Amino acid sequence: MKKIPSLGAGVLGSLYAARLKQSGQEATIPACGTRLKDIKEYGIILEHVLTGKREVVAVPAVEHLLKTDSYNLIVVLVRKNQLVSALLILAAHKGTPDIVFMVSNPSGRVDAVKAVGPERLILGFAGAGGMRIGHVVRYVVVSRLLQPTTFDELDGSKSARLKEIMQIFSRAGSSTASTPKMDAWQKTHVAWISPVENAMYKVDRNRLASHAAAADGSFTHMDRLVVFVCADISHIYCLAIQQHQ
Repeated sequence: MKKIPSLGAGVLGSLYAARLKQSGQEATIPACGTRLKDIKEYGIILEHVLTGKREVVAVPAVEHLLKTDSYNLIVVLVRKNQLVSALLILAAHKGTPDIVFMVSNPSGRVDAVKAVGPERLILGFAGAGGMRIGHVVRYVVVSRLLQPTTFDELDGSKSARLKEIMQIFSRAGSSTASTPKMDAWQKTHVAWISPVENAMYKVDRNRLASHAAAADGSFTHMDRLVVFVCADISHIYCLAIQQHQ
C-alpha cells in the first residue's frame, strides 16, 4: 500500500484519488473551503456523464500537505493558474521521493524542475475529463486508443520507477502509456484540443457525425475518426451543461 495524496480537488484530482483509494492505496486529497467540507461530508461523488452511473468513494480529505508529512508519491492535478501555489507547497515538501505533474502546461516544465528538482519530477497527462457541479464530479474516461493516462521521465527513459507508477495507475483502472517527449506532447495537445473543443461546442454534434458517416471518398478514415472524436468531446460537455441547466 502506497501513501499517495492527489494535490488538486477538482474533477481529475477527485477522480484519480477515488480510483487510487478503490485500488487499495492509502490515498488522500488536500482541499480547502467548500470543497474540503463537501468531501468530508459526502465523500467523493462520481457520476459518469454518458451512463449516469453514480458512486461514492470515501477518500480522507486534509487541509494541508504538511512539511513533516512523508508520502511515497504525490500526484499533482491542478489547473495551470493554480500551479504557482502548488509549486510553493511542493518546494517546501522534501519528504516525498516522486512527484507526478499531471498538469496541462504548454509553457513547459522549467518551473516544476526548479521547484522540486529533476530527480523527483515525473510528467504525466490524464486520460479523462469532465466538470464538477456542486459536490458531484461528472466525468468521462477517454478511450485508451485516443488518450491513455500517459507518463514520462525527463530523460525519456523507461525507468523502474516509471514502470511502477504506471502499474499503480493500471491497478487503479487507468489505461496507461509512456512517451519519451511529454513536454512536446502537451504543447501539441493544447494547440489541437483547445480550438477543436471550442469549435465543436458551437456545432450540432449529430449533424457533424452524420456528415462523417455519409462522407464520400474525400474523407479519409482518419478524417472520420477525428470528426467522431471531436463530436463526442463536444457531446460530453454539452450533456453535462444541459443536465445542469
